[in-house]
This record gives sequence, C-alpha cells and structure tokens, in this order.
Amino acid sequence: MAVQVFHSSVKASPFAVKPSPFSATFPEKFSRIRQRFGASISNAVFYSLDRGKAILESAEQAEQFLCTYGPMHEAKMKNACAPLLPHLMQHSESQFELIDYACGQGLASIVLLNQLQEQGFSASNVASINLIEPSPVTLNRALNFLDGMQVLRSHQCKLDALTASNLSTQQESVKVHLFSNILDMGNTAFNLEQLANTIKTSQTGVNYFVCVSPRYNNCIDRFASFFQGMQGELILDVEGPVQADKTWTQKICVFKVIL
Repeated sequence: MAVQVFHSSVKASPFAVKPSPFSATFPEKFSRIRQRFGASISNAVFYSLDRGKAILESAEQAEQFLCTYGPMHEAKMKNACAPLLPHLMQHSESQFELIDYACGQGLASIVLLNQLQEQGFSASNVASINLIEPSPVTLNRALNFLDGMQVLRSHQCKLDALTASNLSTQQESVKVHLFSNILDMGNTAFNLEQLANTIKTSQTGVNYFVCVSPRYNNCIDRFASFFQGMQGELILDVEGPVQADKTWTQKICVFKVIL
C-alpha cells in the first residue's frame, strides 16, 4: 500500500505527490511524542506563545508548546473522543477521512488515532488526513508525526482562505472534522459562518464534528448553530473543568450531521 503525501497551499495547484513504500501505521502515542519532541526552552519562548494562541514561527516555540500545553490539549481531546468512539464503531467497516482545522502539530488527529488504535481499528481504515495550518513549522511537524498514515493532505493557509475543493472527500467515506482550540478565535481570526458554509458545500454523507476549546466564549455554539435543522445528532455538549485536580477549562461539542 503506497502512502501518499499531498502538499498544497491555496496559491499552489495541483498537489505534489510523494509515494512511500510502507504500509499504513498509526502514529506514536501523543504522550511519547511530547516526551521526544517537547521541551521547556525559556521564559521568553513561553511568553511568545500568547497563551497558546500565537501562530508558531520556530521549532523552539513548537517544542515549548508541546511541553506547556500538550497535556491539557490531550486531556480535552480524550474527553471529546470518549463519547465519539461508540459512534465511530458503528462504521468500523467504512473508510474514514479526517480534516484537522488549524491543526498545529497534529495533536487532535494524533489523539483520535491513538484512541481508534486502542479500539482495534486498522490504520488502513483511515483513507486520508487533511491538515490545515498557516504555520509551515508546525505543519511540517504534523506531517512528520503522522507520516505512517495512508494519505496526508496539507494546506498551508488560514481558515478564511479555504475553498470547497481544498476540503474534497469521498462521498461514501465517514468524515471527522477536528477543531482543537481554534473555534474560540472565530470572527476574530476567521469567519465562523464562512467556514461552516464551505464545509456544507464541500461535504456529503456522514460527518462528525469534534469541537474543543476553552470555555470563555460562545463561538462553538455559534458554529454548531449553522448546522441546525439538518439531519443529525448531538453527541456531547459540556463545559467546565477538564480534570478535578487542574485549573484547565473546556467547552466541548461533538455532533453528527448528514450532508
């Protein structure tokens, strides 16, 4: 089975394709990736992260981000994945396609894939992963961390620059849309309604949305509202502490829509 990597930006077309000779394999556990590729660099680098909201421009920032924010983001994604997995198990014979919006270093995709592996899924069930991220530094790290998967697509761009063709998927596949700590920046860094409309015009069939953010605004609820009235199901809608022994907060909304 050839592994294909598609690198693209909204300015460059068509995709370049790089075949790889090995079969699909799941990524390492996120905790192991953090141990290997995360580090506390300095106070200056820590403050340059702008509480995790900055577009990272250096390897040092990427390492500091994994070290500082990795455990919190992993815990939130695990909380989101727990009720999602039984639904995905209903499609265990299907092909899955992941779209990771503002993916950073691919944390959301990695955590979900770790969970799928624990449930006995085959890596070959994941037909493609589409990584969308404006930072070339973090996008390249995400591609490296996910290198064993079958088909990786990458678009180095901001969310407002996405087109329907950038999000193309197979009609019969099950789509999983990952939003890890990005929707809370909606209508500041990008237009929430425009993004929702681009998704609705580009996708068909079964679509799952995994939305995870801090709980300090209502942007996740606003994003989900653009899919109201469609056939689907609310799977999880919670906010509050991530863990009892931490000050971390979370807002999680997981829902299914037939498009």
